[in-house]
Amino acid sequence: MPTTPQLRDKLPVVRARGWRALTRWPGSYLLVARSGSPLVVIGDLAGQHPVYYRTDGSGIWWATAASALAAWTGPRST
Repeated sequence: MPTTPQLRDKLPVVRARGWRALTRWPGSYLLVARSGSPLVVIGDLAGQHPVYYRTDGSGIWWATAASALAAWTGPRST
């Protein structure tokens, strides 16, 4: 999990929208970053904090549990 100083050190990366660099810390974490209008949600690569998402006309909905996402947005039809 990133420490507070590690997060501060990555602020220039966020401003430059270098999202991939935010996935390189060891351990399990969920990260939410914004630079201007994009909001980026990064689940850890170990899968301990997965991020589920779906898009619709109003934007992107995301949650860390598929059941919560379905409760907010309704079931997705295929």
